[in-house]
Amino acid sequence: MDATTVRLTTRQKARLEGARKTLERRLGKRLTRGQAVEILSVAAARNPAFLDPPGDVLDLDLEDDPFFNGTLRFKMGKTDARSLDEDLYGA
Repeated sequence: MDATTVRLTTRQKARLEGARKTLERRLGKRLTRGQAVEILSVAAARNPAFLDPPGDVLDLDLEDDPFFNGTLRFKMGKTDARSLDEDLYGA
């Protein structure tokens, strides 16, 4: 088995540890850091879009969107007959 050493900053180590824990939960088994790096590198090789920077800004001009309806309202929580009537009929 060939091994190599990679120097990571504290922030990089924390991110790798977080990714390792996520992989462990998903796979249901313990992983070493090396196994986590291998799994992540295979995933990146299969889907290079993972390496694209995230779009921090979602630029939507909803006023010009013909399918946008600002009058829609969503109510979260418990409902009963009276609250359903209020939502459906505006009573």
